[in-house]
Amino acid sequence: MQSYNSSRSTAKRNIPSFFSKQLTSPFVLHPYFFVLYYSLTRIVAVQFRISVFEFAVSVLLLFLVNLSLLFIYFKTVRNIFKAGVLTTITLTLVTMFWALPGELERISTSINLHLISGYWVETMFFLLLFLFTLLIKRSFTGITKYLNIVMGILVMISLYYFFFNPEQKNQVKTILQKKDLSQQKISDVSKQPDVYFIILDAHTSSESLKRFWGYDDSSFVVPLEQAGFQSIQQSNAFMPATYNSLASTLNLSHDTLIKTLTPEECVPLIAESSVRTFFIKNGYQFINLSIFNFPGSPRFYYFPFSENRNNYMAFFSGSLPVFIYKHIMTMDIETKNLAILRHLQEVPQQRRDRPRFTYAHIMAPHSPYLFRRDGSLVPWIRRLIFKAGLDDKNAYLVNVVGINLFVKKAVMEIIRKSKVPPIIIIQGDHGFRVLKTVSPAEKEKEKSSLLNLVLLPKDAKTQHHDSIGPAETMSVIIDYLSGVKR
Repeated sequence: MQSYNSSRSTAKRNIPSFFSKQLTSPFVLHPYFFVLYYSLTRIVAVQFRISVFEFAVSVLLLFLVNLSLLFIYFKTVRNIFKAGVLTTITLTLVTMFWALPGELERISTSINLHLISGYWVETMFFLLLFLFTLLIKRSFTGITKYLNIVMGILVMISLYYFFFNPEQKNQVKTILQKKDLSQQKISDVSKQPDVYFIILDAHTSSESLKRFWGYDDSSFVVPLEQAGFQSIQQSNAFMPATYNSLASTLNLSHDTLIKTLTPEECVPLIAESSVRTFFIKNGYQFINLSIFNFPGSPRFYYFPFSENRNNYMAFFSGSLPVFIYKHIMTMDIETKNLAILRHLQEVPQQRRDRPRFTYAHIMAPHSPYLFRRDGSLVPWIRRLIFKAGLDDKNAYLVNVVGINLFVKKAVMEIIRKSKVPPIIIIQGDHGFRVLKTVSPAEKEKEKSSLLNLVLLPKDAKTQHHDSIGPAETMSVIIDYLSGVKR
């Protein structure tokens, strides 16, 4: 009991001492400046879509974390200046864990300097810096002054972007320039074919696989060509990013506005897209096996690396806790991919009162790389301990080969079970995007290259030609169904 009272008494003495020490010159301002800097940059990054309440809660949480760390470190090292430096190091790692490697790579590329970056490198650097700071015997008054100045400058810069950023946008105000489908009608709808729009996320083109991986994917493409598919070579995404690419494809649009939009701004364009509206208005049933929510058709599964669940997650996106959460949420993504393929094979067997437009979005060969060459899955423990990075070329190729086996089987079953010969599109939405040992021009070319295979009725064959993009491919199908001559 005496020990308990003694510890309570010590804690009461520590708290006033903790606050009074911060008023000693030089003031320990940089951890608080960091909270302000991070908060301002994040609200600009999410383009002010977060509400005042959500912003206040997020800032308060970050402030409390900062205060808690500062108090714990002060109680441990008994030096408020050293505690301040340790707090800023910890806050930088925890809040910017996900963002820093990409930012370092972007900066190094812009100045033509190749730096070794990555999560492990970043973690080791900050741990060593933390240990060095913890063990060194110094007053840290000088470094405190320096960090106060640096963080103060960063706050001033972030304030400029907060108030005067000329590029800030609250919402998509410009109307997209897109093909007008209002006058196109499908006659005798009940006799029309089912349409399958299958996206293989990040599936690069056959040409790119051969050029940059030395891999010939004819074991996948040739059987599909023999089944009637046309392989469209040199097909490119309008923009090498999932949301922007699909906003273009599903609206039959090449409006440059799409290239300026964030994923969140693309969401309503996808949900209310011209293509979906066209098929529904013409009597098609819409089946959603994708990562997107559509009116009346909720998403089939959630992929955390594509979209934040809420504004709090958007505010802290790039932080270590969100990074861990999103990786945990993707650990069963292979079950979602395989479930989509099973559902696709079941669609032709379902009672058909009207034709169906099925949008399936398979998160492969995009990372995480879960498949082996024979189609078997990488064991869960191996995935956890030896997880391949996004830029692992070999793991990506193995994933391509593995998912192609499942897709080929599923598509052949769809064709076999369909009473009315279906229309099937198998497309990537962009390429691998993270090639390293190639020229900048080649890297940019591969980013946009994508797989594009189309199964059309025989009388529509002559309407197709090589090297058209995803939006043009969809346009060909809509024109065919509505009887428009090309």
